[in-house]
Amino acid sequence: MKLSKLIKKLSLSKLIFLEIILGFIGILLTFGLFAALTEDVLRKETLFYDQLITEAIYSLRTPLLTKIMILVTTTGGNTFFIGISLTVILFLLNKHKTEAVIFAWTIVIGVAMNFFLKLLFHRPRPILAPLLSTNDFSYPSGHAMNSLIIYGFLVFLFFRFTRNKKLTTFVGILAAIWVLVIGFSRIYLGVHFPTDILGGYLAGAWILFTALVIEKTLFLRRY
Repeated sequence: MKLSKLIKKLSLSKLIFLEIILGFIGILLTFGLFAALTEDVLRKETLFYDQLITEAIYSLRTPLLTKIMILVTTTGGNTFFIGISLTVILFLLNKHKTEAVIFAWTIVIGVAMNFFLKLLFHRPRPILAPLLSTNDFSYPSGHAMNSLIIYGFLVFLFFRFTRNKKLTTFVGILAAIWVLVIGFSRIYLGVHFPTDILGGYLAGAWILFTALVIEKTLFLRRY
């Protein structure tokens, strides 16, 4: 092996190792914040802020904005995500089986974890003027959690296959804005408290960081 290739290989390995370390920090940080928020939610210490923010968002309601928010919230729902996930998995299976398997397992774990957490914490949905009806529990928000996992992983895959930092940054910003808008729509429509959304984001980030650390570790073993 030529010296230049060896140096490049070592540099790449160090970079991936650093990314893995940062991923572990992200896992610990998001898990800690989620645990702290959950404790406050269960003790009902967040009710004042939930009500304050919810009432402020309700004041923005108009017939047109309601139609827009209903449309937005569908892009964070199970039907929409199943379509995206199957499309991405089928695309990846052709040449990127490892990424396809990790992506598929991440989605399954995210959905299963959200179902389990809702049953565990048993938080009722808001009862103040909801615009949509739903029967399951409220905390953490599945829309917030799964949208962050899926759109976050898609941004990662976009960079993996394009290696275009500027374009990935732009796509990442758009994805982040959309994930926030989905969370906003859930509060606007009266089906979640703000802390449900925040809890969903933290739990989603925790799972996403874990998935990326696993992917990076497997990727590092190839070198």
